[in-house]
Amino acid sequence: MTAVPDAVRRRRKLGALLTCLFLLAMVMGSGPGLRLVNPDPGDAATAFTLWGLPKLYVWGLLWYAAQLAVIVVAYFKVWRPSKNGVPLDSANLADHPIEADRD
Repeated sequence: MTAVPDAVRRRRKLGALLTCLFLLAMVMGSGPGLRLVNPDPGDAATAFTLWGLPKLYVWGLLWYAAQLAVIVVAYFKVWRPSKNGVPLDSANLADHPIEADRD
């Protein structure tokens, strides 16, 4: 059995963490998480806006920003080309079949 390089192991751990964070953001942004910030319309002291926007709208925007951050981090750190489990860098990227077709 071939040993998994440390770089690949770290990418897999980061990928699993980012997947969990993305799923959490999906649930909290547009699912049951809305119950946490939904104001009670019967309460006279309830503030319905935050920064001039409805609270639910701000809540959703913050979680969508979290999803965007997860995607950007995954793009730059996890979704990298690899060959046999070894991440390709600029020195050996020319050997990658996709990059070789671009010539």
